[in-house]
Amino acid sequence: MKDVVFPYPAWPGPNRMIVSDAYESLVNQTGLVKIAQCNFETDYTTPKDYFAHAGTLAQILLAGHAICYGDYSWNKVEWRKASPPDEAALRQHIATTFGEKLARQPFESLVNVAEPAESRILKAPLATSGGGCGQITNGGWRNTDEEGYRKMRQPVEASIAPLESHDIAGTCGRNKSVCDTCWIRRAEEQRLKQTTPAR
Repeated sequence: MKDVVFPYPAWPGPNRMIVSDAYESLVNQTGLVKIAQCNFETDYTTPKDYFAHAGTLAQILLAGHAICYGDYSWNKVEWRKASPPDEAALRQHIATTFGEKLARQPFESLVNVAEPAESRILKAPLATSGGGCGQITNGGWRNTDEEGYRKMRQPVEASIAPLESHDIAGTCGRNKSVCDTCWIRRAEEQRLKQTTPAR
């Protein structure tokens, strides 16, 4: 993931969006997709003027692909970070269970912050018959019901810090707005204060 500056003045944040390298390469390739950028769309549109229908990407990729993150949230689970004390506890548990070498690997290669159950530290020691990768057999687990798996999953989930903000009615819900629409919510709150009789 990286912070990318897009050449659109209306892009939130200002003009910034955190995207994956893959997404950036797709939207910056001429002709693959046509973005309907807020305040830069044409005055009159017809179906298929934008996005996959207006580019060649859909013709190249036959099926099974989604938008950059898979949802339209302003506070994406993919942006969660490690909680330092809980990450240290997780690394200690990994070291005790599988050794120091594995415990020293980057947090991002061990834990999937968007889907903790899909974390490599949980999947690699889990047998393929139990839904894992079966890459670590010494000390691994046959299935997710085993005590060792449950004991590893707990610090994995605890190691992920919660998001600081949460979406509110389709807006970013942050004190310093990045969605450029929080003013609607604030205006409504102000209107309600002015129209609610004092008690």
